Amino acid sequence: MDRIGLSYSDIATIVAIVGGVLGAGYTLFRWGKALGNTEGIVEGETASRHTIENMRAARDEAHHNLRTANDEVRALWDHIEVLKSQKPELDPRIRKLLDIRDKIAGDDVPLWRIHQPKPIPRYGELMRNMALRVITVANEKGGVGKTTTVANLAGFFDKKMRKRVLVIDLDHQGSSSTMLLHAADKKVESSLVGHLISGEPAFDGKWVLQVARDLSPVLPRTRIMTAIDVFADFEERLMQRWVLGIIEDDVRYNLAKVLLASEIQSNYDVVLIDVGPRLTLGAINALVASTHLVVPTMLNQLAAERVGYFLRNASIFRDLFNPNLKLAGILGTMTFQQKLSDNERDTLASVRESLGIWGTGGHVFEQSIPRKQSLANSAGNDIAYLRHNDIAQLFDRFGDELMERLAA
Repeated sequence: MDRIGLSYSDIATIVAIVGGVLGAGYTLFRWGKALGNTEGIVEGETASRHTIENMRAARDEAHHNLRTANDEVRALWDHIEVLKSQKPELDPRIRKLLDIRDKIAGDDVPLWRIHQPKPIPRYGELMRNMALRVITVANEKGGVGKTTTVANLAGFFDKKMRKRVLVIDLDHQGSSSTMLLHAADKKVESSLVGHLISGEPAFDGKWVLQVARDLSPVLPRTRIMTAIDVFADFEERLMQRWVLGIIEDDVRYNLAKVLLASEIQSNYDVVLIDVGPRLTLGAINALVASTHLVVPTMLNQLAAERVGYFLRNASIFRDLFNPNLKLAGILGTMTFQQKLSDNERDTLASVRESLGIWGTGGHVFEQSIPRKQSLANSAGNDIAYLRHNDIAQLFDRFGDELMERLAA
């Protein structure tokens, strides 16, 4: 390997090998998953044994390719580090590549700050003046009731408030999609949200009106943009292309562009967005497109600490991209009873202190959502708001409080 400098072909090789690592790892995951499923179904049949042997061979080859690609990437990075020490005035291409490497290897916040914001035309003005309320329900900690909150809020806005609701499921696990469609006796057929954040002109507000899944008869005013597991792969590929500069448009504003379209503004009153527990491309799009943020959290010390961490990150993105984003409030979930325990009250006090991280305008909702067997039984397959009066009353009180925050 030439120790003097890097040519354009060297840099192209680096990008290709990094792609090889990702491809080999993805292939290995798919073969492993398929192998496990096949062995459980057709074990003992001769033809299937041949199939399993072929799959094992492919899996082993993927293992080998992944190890080889990793070794080559390490060697190339070592070469760049040598150049860096020998020649401080690095070619700008190499400096950019090193910067990208460091940000991808670090936490999520520097990654999404790698390029300067390029908002869509009149973004700030349109966000300030729109009547549509776009509410993202988010927390970087999993298992705190985000999907349950979204599904039952959909029930509140549709049934009690008689609002036209669009639910957007930006979590590749697709829990909101499964729960809401199952309640309507329908199945999740595809992932629509990849197109929604793709930035392609064909997937605009008019397209959303045509393809959003209807939740009648249970929620006659509500529709959903669905997600399934392939959305995770799409997010990753789109992020990589943007980071490397292959895509010139700012992908962080893609969802905002769709939701600000006149077709969405005139046909919906409320948009509810469910995101996963990481700052993925979908989550960043949600924060940039939203007017309000709701943060569910369990009332224990570990979860409370994560609230502060998330608020710090969310406030960074607010300041960078969407200064109109408001914190509707923090919602206590899975409390042990309607009346908080001493430990839960202490944790709630700690959560209130963390509001300072956001700045002004923070709020902790008075209504919390206790553990209920009816909520647990409905998780993943039904909307408890529609089946159980006690749950409807809980979310009505929370929803009324949220409505006050939306009007503030």
